[in-house]
Amino acid sequence: MASRSAYDDYDEDYRSDLDAKYEEGFGQGPDLGYDDEDDDIFAGLFDDVDADAEDDDVSPSAGKAPQSVAAGRKPASAKPAISKKKEPTATSVVTTRVSASGVKMTLASPTRLIVTKAEPEELRAAQMAPVAHERTEAPGKAVPAQTVHAEAAPAAQVDPALAALAESASRARVAAEAAANAAKRAVADAVAKAAAAKAAAAEASAAEEAAQAALARSTEAEEAARAAADCLAEAQREAEEKAVPAEASVAEAPHEEATLESEPAAAVVVPEPTMVTDPLFAPAIAPVNEHVNFLRKLRPGLEVPYVDPMHSVEECRIVSLFSNTGEANPKGFVWAGDDAAATRLLGLQFQLGLRPEWILPWNTYPWFTPGEANGKLLPEQVQAGLKPLIALLKVLPRASAIVAHGPEANRLAQMLLKTDNPLIWRRGLKVYKARSLHGRAFAGSKERQTEWLIEMGKAYADAMARAGLQLRR
Repeated sequence: MASRSAYDDYDEDYRSDLDAKYEEGFGQGPDLGYDDEDDDIFAGLFDDVDADAEDDDVSPSAGKAPQSVAAGRKPASAKPAISKKKEPTATSVVTTRVSASGVKMTLASPTRLIVTKAEPEELRAAQMAPVAHERTEAPGKAVPAQTVHAEAAPAAQVDPALAALAESASRARVAAEAAANAAKRAVADAVAKAAAAKAAAAEASAAEEAAQAALARSTEAEEAARAAADCLAEAQREAEEKAVPAEASVAEAPHEEATLESEPAAAVVVPEPTMVTDPLFAPAIAPVNEHVNFLRKLRPGLEVPYVDPMHSVEECRIVSLFSNTGEANPKGFVWAGDDAAATRLLGLQFQLGLRPEWILPWNTYPWFTPGEANGKLLPEQVQAGLKPLIALLKVLPRASAIVAHGPEANRLAQMLLKTDNPLIWRRGLKVYKARSLHGRAFAGSKERQTEWLIEMGKAYADAMARAGLQLRR
């Protein structure tokens, strides 16, 4: 049986080796936490050193423990059974380090590194006086945490994962700043566009007010021109009435001329025939036919038909616009194209109760070559009829609808609607598309012609209703 001094010597050598290992790895030796009274825990642990020498002394009955062993002492000749007690492990060291960039690293074991985001208090403490917190734990015994003051880890010693994390955070911060700047620029652009829109709206409002004022002035000018025309007509009538009695007085007193032979005879003024005495220039239709005379002067050698005096400028509500592809009316008036077409239109007007003064005829291309048919109108001819149509509508103050007969007339009416003339929207002018009343356009069976007349009658009836004219019952 080995002596206790031998165990003590061996124990001291073992502790010296452990101290050396801990001092080499962690800077301090461990506290194994036992004294002389606890040396039973090493019982049988170091007996393997002399196991070969003592194998011959082990008896078959070595499994039974001698009485001396029960008393706490071990015989030298007996080999104790190896117990499965836990070997002392290395002391657990947990190190926490907070970098100045706000990253918290915790080394829980030599192979386990935990990287988290530092709390604000920890980050402030690391920026002011960085420290590394270490907590040492031993099996079965807790040791108070120790605080070791250390400098912040330099960037070169930071773990690659931490460096990648810091780089990602930096890129994210740069991207966030770029996004914020882009958002600011977008807001500035939106504000600028809103200001521009407000300015444009203000300009549009000012332009609209100016247009309204111009429209009011044009209306006043139109009324003044109409009043001046009425005054002129009245003055012409008064002059005519005064001229007739003067002629009668000269005829009744011939003796006065004989008595005044020595004196020069006074010149007698004989008024020339005026347009007032012509039915074509009666007040009810004069403005339209004066417009016809103006068109004749524009293109000498061409003929422009007059409008029949049975129509009225003041009472007109509907304009019948014809595609005048045929010859001019021998009587010199605007018509639907031929006698058959005129008969159809008059019959339709009679059935609807459309009186002549409520309607006024006009041609798409006002001019004719004497003795020749216009034929299919060219686009430039249709375009040439736009200004004469606008001038006609200006002398028809109550006209609010156009019934366009034929493709050329409908094309001219659509061109009119595309202009920016204020009389279109002021009157609510509406265009009705209808079939031409003459030629091949109306060639068909009686049933088909009846259908076409019914459709045409619907257009005129709707135009009358819009103008407030009552249909025949």
